[in-house]
Amino acid sequence: QRARRVQRASCSHLIRGSTCMQYFVTSIAAGGAAQTIGDLLFALDPAALVDVDEAGRLRVSTTLDEDALVTALARLGIAVPHASVHRLASECCGGCGG
Repeated sequence: QRARRVQRASCSHLIRGSTCMQYFVTSIAAGGAAQTIGDLLFALDPAALVDVDEAGRLRVSTTLDEDALVTALARLGIAVPHASVHRLASECCGGCGG
């Protein structure tokens, strides 16, 4: 089963010098909340990508740092401890110049 995409934008559209990071948020079961989370994050970061992997974990690609991500989720009433936000290793090859 493939990950379900909620919001999609390329990190190549980011302002020069900004960094796009990927995170897994493990303390929440994203399921139906992924669209709402995606809408909020997309309003804060137009290049945000939110999806749910096969295990039901929320995966976020954004220019927001961990603190801003936790704060954004808290605005939705989703309390996420910082320890539940796991930064993933970069998959950027640098080929797009973004």
